[in-house]
Amino acid sequence: MSKILTQIQMSGVADTSDYFFHQRNFLSKLDSLKKEEERIQNCYEAVSDWVGLLNEGMITTENQMCSINLKYIEREPYYFLEQSFEYDYKKSIINIDWTNHLEKFESEITGPVILGFSDYKTKAEGTIQSATILQKPVRNSKVSLPRQDLGGQMFLCMYHLGDYQTIDEKYRILAEWALEHNYQIGPNCYERYVIDFWSTQDSNKFVTEIMIPVIKL
Repeated sequence: MSKILTQIQMSGVADTSDYFFHQRNFLSKLDSLKKEEERIQNCYEAVSDWVGLLNEGMITTENQMCSINLKYIEREPYYFLEQSFEYDYKKSIINIDWTNHLEKFESEITGPVILGFSDYKTKAEGTIQSATILQKPVRNSKVSLPRQDLGGQMFLCMYHLGDYQTIDEKYRILAEWALEHNYQIGPNCYERYVIDFWSTQDSNKFVTEIMIPVIKL
């Protein structure tokens, strides 16, 4: 911090010779700067994650990356909210109840919306009735909202490109691959919305990653 900036920010401090007064003001300023630092870090993290999602989506689309992948996903805590699911993806992703829930507790999130389902077969059949929405807290989150861990194990993953009307076909493909390669999958599953209604209204550009827990038999 430059000498001029320090003088401007500390204007009025030198009006007294009481060093205890100086100490209190400096400590107050440190506290204020710390909060501003955390706010900037949170904003940077959210914007950086958003750029990362756009890059992931563009690369996936340009290269038509629709192959099946086995990968280990690190365990991370997520804010979550259980809700009904009616296969109205826009309502579930641009989620007013979720937004109100986070705002009520002044909770800041980052990264993509993820929907968790208790059974991938029921989800693929079009009959599942509930879902859990999940999003990561920002790094400096101090809110004591309940959190749910996701990850810490292997997942069978596959990107779905385009509209959600045909996404359930990917579950059949994943189940057949698992059976052929001697893996047990599910029963739960997750849909990670990389490019969705938050980024575009063109459903042909949507990119969704399907993730199903997997165990080698």
